[in-house]
Amino acid sequence: MYWHPHHEHDPSSSTASVPRHRWDGPLSGEQLARLRAAGLPLAYDPAQNGWVVSQVPDADDDPDLPIWAGLSRLQLRPWRESDLDRFHALLDDPELWRYMTEDMPTPFTRSVAADLIAISSAGRHHEVQAIQTSQGPVGQVRMLWTGPGLQPDEAEISYWLGRSHRGRGWASEAVRQAASAALRSRAGLARVVAYVHPQNTASTRVLARAGFVPAAARASDGWLGFALNRPKN
Repeated sequence: MYWHPHHEHDPSSSTASVPRHRWDGPLSGEQLARLRAAGLPLAYDPAQNGWVVSQVPDADDDPDLPIWAGLSRLQLRPWRESDLDRFHALLDDPELWRYMTEDMPTPFTRSVAADLIAISSAGRHHEVQAIQTSQGPVGQVRMLWTGPGLQPDEAEISYWLGRSHRGRGWASEAVRQAASAALRSRAGLARVVAYVHPQNTASTRVLARAGFVPAAARASDGWLGFALNRPKN
């Protein structure tokens, strides 16, 4: 599942007084001048009628993204052999595997990464898609159609995002797109479920922003459960 690291900020840095979340309000004139001088990326947020930091340094995947942040366009597509170098670089990060159900292969070679790309397109039990943005692939969403513990009218979603690409709303948008597409295309599907390690608070926020609500925990390991139900007509 998705994980986001937490870091302590150096109070002497130029970003020490930056709002913790982008929705904390527009920057003051002093903050704006200092951050522009420091070269940090800024964006005008019409919803707040002011300038905000477009990428809060070392922030969690912000649960309070302003309206403009949701405008980031992304597409979901299968992984390709040509993605190998990018795929390997994204996953060659032990911290990213911290809250995944599988252990990180050691050593994590390009050959292992190539095998994972091949596995992603094998079989009909799942659908694995890369999260494609203007910066290239940044992560992955997987829909599991059949598996242990899944009811016939359920599918399970899981996802990850490269560490350097977090804090822009891409994870929630990718999850929302994949889950909504599954419910539209599969008439017998009543809900999409997801399971998150109890300590993985960033992932729970991703799901909440994608419209998921708390559901029953997974009995096998106690991971927290979430569900997106088919809308009632």
